[in-house]
Amino acid sequence: MKIKFAIISIISAAFICYSCSAELAKGSETEIETFKFLEYPDQQISLSYEGITTQMPVEIEDLRMTPIFTLSRGATSSPESGVKQDFGKTVKIGVTSENNLYFSLYEVNINYPHSTVDFSTLSIASGAYEYGTAFDLGYMKLSSVSQEGLVKFYGFGKSNTAAGTIPADKTLSQFYPNEAQKGKAVMVSTSYDINTAATIELTRPANIDTITFTPSVLMATAMTEGLTAAEYGVDVKALNANDKDVLKVHFVGYDKNGDFIAEKEYLLADFTYAPNTFARTGRQQFNLLTSLIREAKSLKIYLSGTRNDIPAVFFIDAMAYKVLPQPQPTE
Repeated sequence: MKIKFAIISIISAAFICYSCSAELAKGSETEIETFKFLEYPDQQISLSYEGITTQMPVEIEDLRMTPIFTLSRGATSSPESGVKQDFGKTVKIGVTSENNLYFSLYEVNINYPHSTVDFSTLSIASGAYEYGTAFDLGYMKLSSVSQEGLVKFYGFGKSNTAAGTIPADKTLSQFYPNEAQKGKAVMVSTSYDINTAATIELTRPANIDTITFTPSVLMATAMTEGLTAAEYGVDVKALNANDKDVLKVHFVGYDKNGDFIAEKEYLLADFTYAPNTFARTGRQQFNLLTSLIREAKSLKIYLSGTRNDIPAVFFIDAMAYKVLPQPQPTE
């Protein structure tokens, strides 16, 4: 944002008449005409009356940069061009006209792109298993899946089996959320205990926007129809109104120090008030932006409810967030 002020002084009419011809010869403009960063001279800059902004690639972490800019004729600035600043926070540049009658204030903001994790690009970490190759319940607690640079996952496995090769039944071999997402979603095994919850860790602070969650066929079937020992190893009764069953998913954000930021919970199933009961068995996009999970470095996902025997196996196929600047100490 740029704000321009007129500098008003109470002076005598005689002085005004004496000095007006001299003042007219001096510039009254307070513009920053060109702007770039010495360290990134090719970086695209938006320079306007709205202020100065640029969108940095997410891999740039050190925001101690040297602004190089030119001013209107005769104008001066504070700070001056060529002085290194910490752009991890909003930097303000004041520009005073040559005749000292006008002043403008520019705000310089660094933005990072709004990103969506594309799970089809994830690679399997050493020691983990790809879902679809002799996959069974014992392989659901995987070591991790990682993506270079930005996001790291714990308790995740990647789906890699092509559509049409998974039996369309209710057995353990059918975990896919739906036909369209086969091979693109990440399967998550979590728990009913926050201390052992599946965790997404970001290497940069982020405002988390949305996350797309889909119960596996195993989980959806357990919620609505129940599972037999032949299918699952133990009998699991379906959620029902007689027991007033409730099942929730929790998303908990933590900052860079591991301190709690905020928590958002959504009902996956609610059988409290018959006949208005429901179980979310399809693809759901949960909005976490409203929960004030800001500047999060990690996100835990776990379940809670009236029971803890529903298999906590689901899919995430998209997570949107806005990366935040990572300020460095000012030199």
